[in-house]
Amino acid sequence: MFVREDRRRRGIGEELMRGIERVVGERGHERVSISYGIENTAARKLYEKLGYRDAGVPPQRVVGTILVRSGPLEVDDTLIYLVKDIPVDLEASRSS
Repeated sequence: MFVREDRRRRGIGEELMRGIERVVGERGHERVSISYGIENTAARKLYEKLGYRDAGVPPQRVVGTILVRSGPLEVDDTLIYLVKDIPVDLEASRSS
C-alpha cells in the first residue's frame, strides 16, 4: 500500500487497510499478513494501531530491483513481517 505524501495523515491508509481486512474476511480468510520497511515508522504506527503483531518471521533484507506501478524501483531495505487475525464473515464467504 502506498499513500502519496501530500495525502498522508488523513486516514486514507487506515481506511484502505480496514477495507482490505473486510474483503479478506468476506472471502473466508482468517489472517492478514503484511510487511513494511524497518525505517518506516509511520507504517509501523499504523499497523500497531490496527492490531497487527509480530509474525514470528525474522526481518529480511531485500536488495535489488522490484516492479511497482510506476516502473522499476531499486530497493535496499529490511522488511518486518506482521500478522492480524480477523473475523471471518461466514455468510459472505458462502456466497462468494
